[in-house]
Amino acid sequence: MKTTRLLIAGAAAAAVLAPAATAFAEIPLGTMTATPNPVDVGQTVTVANVDEPGSTCEGSAFVEVDVYGPDSAIFDQGTVNPDASGNWTFSFTPDVAGTYVVQAFCSDNADAFAFPPVDYGDLTVLAQAPGTTTTMASTSTTQASTTTSAAAAATVTPAFTG
Repeated sequence: MKTTRLLIAGAAAAAVLAPAATAFAEIPLGTMTATPNPVDVGQTVTVANVDEPGSTCEGSAFVEVDVYGPDSAIFDQGTVNPDASGNWTFSFTPDVAGTYVVQAFCSDNADAFAFPPVDYGDLTVLAQAPGTTTTMASTSTTQASTTTSAAAAATVTPAFTG
């Protein structure tokens, strides 16, 4: 009898949570680019959003940008203000050779994402010793979206089955 009640309660919770999880789970991934990429150590690289739907931060107060160095620690970070069209740029100068990863998202204030939220997928920037020639396939992130499954968000596990 207790097992039946737990199963019914679990099914009811899943039915209540499923619409909410579906309505708020999709966050667009914007596209950003780095120029130049690859970059020589000591040379400034500029990261910017791509001016296309889903990649601008229109109506946002600022864009948070984090740059992780070759050792995976924060190398540089900051906030930039998007222009009236939602476009933005951020520059940094690699000081050692290796792979740098840039992450960014639009924000309305220090504690909240913008609505609709725009999060940018990781952008890889390769810093190389001056005079080195490296060919890279792509210098921008790919626009897509992530969705959390309603079923995954509403999984209920009974604590007692006896």
